[in-house]
Amino acid sequence: MESKIVNEGETDQLVFQAQNGDESAKAQLLMRHQDRLKRMIAVFLDPRVSPRVDPSDVLQETLVAAAKRMKNYQHNMPGGFYPWLRQIAKDRIIDAHRCHIRAGKRSVEREIRDPSYMSAASASRLADRMVSNETSPSAHAGKKERRGKILAALNLLPDSYRELLLMRYMEQLSVKEISAVLCDTESAIKSRLWRALEKMNSMVDSELGEFE
Repeated sequence: MESKIVNEGETDQLVFQAQNGDESAKAQLLMRHQDRLKRMIAVFLDPRVSPRVDPSDVLQETLVAAAKRMKNYQHNMPGGFYPWLRQIAKDRIIDAHRCHIRAGKRSVEREIRDPSYMSAASASRLADRMVSNETSPSAHAGKKERRGKILAALNLLPDSYRELLLMRYMEQLSVKEISAVLCDTESAIKSRLWRALEKMNSMVDSELGEFE
């Protein structure tokens, strides 16, 4: 899994400096998380707004809002800085949906907050990532077929499992971060992730990879 390791001690120090007026520390703090936010925005931004809303604009709005709210961030928040930043991004996505998706369709706030929401593009990318985690020769030989099975399985998985797979494989959140976002213990999240993968395995009859 391609993910940069973020040193929590360094993050806490940067937050402390940023909250005390160090603009350089604030810039470093936000920059180190922007790649992860890009992935998150790509997962949840509805393709219907893509012609009018640039994901880069949503990212910049998130970073500006976070910079303004930095003094309100509490060091003892569950999961640390990134889950806090992620929620700001999610709020910006909801605002974009409200502005650009016509009234009369089902609530966009429900779409973005409902774990069952997954655009066709996000499902396709998730299937690609899960297929790429397969390591056996037989898995490589039948990738196209297995990818199709995974896509079909994603539509049949329970909402809670689908949400976990999106967060872990697409957003590349750690178990600790997922536990903070979902307000559950790390051990419970690990168990749910394994169950989600086992359920997927049973549907496509293949190993889809492990999580760290």
